[in-house]
Amino acid sequence: MASTSIAPDTTTFMDQRQYPLFSTPRELRDHIYEYYTYDEEGLAYDYASRTLKYADSRELEFAYTCKLVADEMRGVHLRTNVITFTPSCAQSKEETELGLRPRAARFEHLLHSTRLTQMAMLHHAIECVTEDDIEKVEQAYPSISSAFWSSLGAIRNGYELRNLDSHSRSMSRDLFIASFCDAVQYTLDLVSAHPRFKELVSKACELAEPHPWGRPPFKKGSHRQVLAWRPHLWQIPSLDELSCMEDAYVDPYYTETSLRRYLISTRELGDGGVRYYFSATAICIATLDRLPSSVRKQLRSIVLQEDCRSVGNPEVHAEGLVPYYTETPNMRIHMQTGLHTMLAPTFWTNARAESPSPDVVTCGNLHHYIRILIDWLLRTFTLSSHGMPAGSFVATLDIRSKEAASTWEYLERAAGARVFFPQADSDMVGMNRADAIPGLSQMFGWIGRLPVGNSSVIVDIKNKTSVIQLDAAADQQPQYDAGPASPHSLWTIWDWLDIYRPASFIRTVFYPADSNAYFKTYLDDRIRRKLWSEVL
Repeated sequence: MASTSIAPDTTTFMDQRQYPLFSTPRELRDHIYEYYTYDEEGLAYDYASRTLKYADSRELEFAYTCKLVADEMRGVHLRTNVITFTPSCAQSKEETELGLRPRAARFEHLLHSTRLTQMAMLHHAIECVTEDDIEKVEQAYPSISSAFWSSLGAIRNGYELRNLDSHSRSMSRDLFIASFCDAVQYTLDLVSAHPRFKELVSKACELAEPHPWGRPPFKKGSHRQVLAWRPHLWQIPSLDELSCMEDAYVDPYYTETSLRRYLISTRELGDGGVRYYFSATAICIATLDRLPSSVRKQLRSIVLQEDCRSVGNPEVHAEGLVPYYTETPNMRIHMQTGLHTMLAPTFWTNARAESPSPDVVTCGNLHHYIRILIDWLLRTFTLSSHGMPAGSFVATLDIRSKEAASTWEYLERAAGARVFFPQADSDMVGMNRADAIPGLSQMFGWIGRLPVGNSSVIVDIKNKTSVIQLDAAADQQPQYDAGPASPHSLWTIWDWLDIYRPASFIRTVFYPADSNAYFKTYLDDRIRRKLWSEVL
């Protein structure tokens, strides 16, 4: 994990024991080692080189240290320093030498392709789904139960898959929040014992009956492989695993980026012009997994600096950290993120050559932020139920910008609406229109579809009793109030619809920075110049 260089030493073990340092007590020597390795800004993990470095890029070296001292110092730098992980799009030496496309891009496209295929499988096998199955799914995934009901109805009527095609491919990825995808997978598991299941789901991989959005991504007969592929979203997959799944593609260029619909051809672009990142959490987990248990036990403080949108639904990656607390109970992890970094929809893949300015596409529907944010809030809130020890993990959400503050206020109002109208699903106001719009596109777009549990999460955050903390501007005050004395308690359903429903259609959120800087994170200069040759 650390880059350590030990100079040759021809002295014997007994000679080393004669050094003045070893005449001091071991406890004092440990303090000396801690002082020597400590840095105020801590250590940063460099994914490209797989090494730890100091914040000023100095490598951790003990060039003039004898073997005995090196042995005694082993792991001290891990105990005394905060270790920071950040997202990375760097390729490994093996990938570069073999000329492979970026691993993160391949992983993201495989996830997207399998999710589309599983939706098609559910479409073909919908006759196998019983009311008992639906009830089990609702109990297992209550946060998306309403959207799941609506989506099943749309699938039965033949609308849902066509509706996915009305969105760009990037927005389709954002529609697939992790909880909904888990629910689809669980449903397929429940109905897999049906006598016709294998026959029906195989149609999702047959060219004779193309998907509403185009040809199936996977070859005929590969449906078993698609069903069996269940990677942890926080893993960095091996090259062999990716290659095995990609062998099932109809053709390799189905892995094209979502820019395919615009003016840049797939074969020209490939994945080289778009940067896909593994999350800081995924890199941390991969690093922990490689370390020996004796080294992991030395870790004390980790910072996950999630400063961009990563692949594999990064909003749930913290769940992958839980197993490591069993052997490292003293480890503390702090995730730092924001609405315009890890939790932002993938607007950068919506870049269009015909757009008049990059600023046009650095904005998005507020509702698309909400779906990702709610899933992150609820999944993070329930980490303790997965075994995360109390006090061992905290997440800070940056809402200091005007745009982020506005989005958070919108979510607070939504939570208030759900508290005051717990039976909003049965209220006819707005529900007819909601039923007319298939499930995924308006997952949380209506009061009755908001998870009831989301309101209690917001209250805990406001009361500072949650693992989630807000990094707000000094003059920002929480708006949410669900108490009996709240003026909102006097509101009617119409009052709530005035501030909530229209917002899901017409409000936009802009990225709170220079758009060129934003796109530099995700698009290389060649692609940005091609997209806006007259602007940049």
